[in-house]
Amino acid sequence: MIEGMATDESRWVDNWSVAGPLLEEQRRRELRSLSAERALFCAEALFSMPWPAEVLAARRGHSGLLQQQDLFRRLPSH
Repeated sequence: MIEGMATDESRWVDNWSVAGPLLEEQRRRELRSLSAERALFCAEALFSMPWPAEVLAARRGHSGLLQQQDLFRRLPSH
């Protein structure tokens, strides 16, 4: 590495330290200006999106409930 030159990683961090707050402020401005009708439309569109087939297939065969119950059984009784 040439002396005085930043690595790719440090440039990436430096860029995000500037861009991150600017993008957050833009997001906040957009949310503040969002109408109730547009918010409802976006929420309905999000909730009506189809799940990917592999997610649905995994959920049909495994919900995690049995593993959760097993963990609860292992906890010491009070």
